[in-house]
Amino acid sequence: MEQFLDITDKDIKNNPYAYSEEQLIYTLETYIPSLRLLNRCQKLSAYICAKYVIFGGINEDNGDCVEDTYLATGDILNYQKHLTEEDINNAYIIVNRELEEQKEMKKNDFNVL
Repeated sequence: MEQFLDITDKDIKNNPYAYSEEQLIYTLETYIPSLRLLNRCQKLSAYICAKYVIFGGINEDNGDCVEDTYLATGDILNYQKHLTEEDINNAYIIVNRELEEQKEMKKNDFNVL
């Protein structure tokens, strides 16, 4: 099992483009980093952007301040030059499918009880 680091905003800034997608997801799920800083200093996948970064994430509960909820696709594309708008749109489809599957699983779990 892979061990993940507990990285901070300082680590994100001081180690540009240093962290794997898995490490970034772990950080986003266990710590509330600055999404603006993350966008500027790390290479992000379209999936990470769609699920966690754009508008503060799919549930708008990521990020360390209200400004993080203002991040839009254009802000991502400005710093993540390897991504296209189509990449982001396709990632949204995947994220929305995941959310629907999670809802269905919860519904089925409830029905079992």
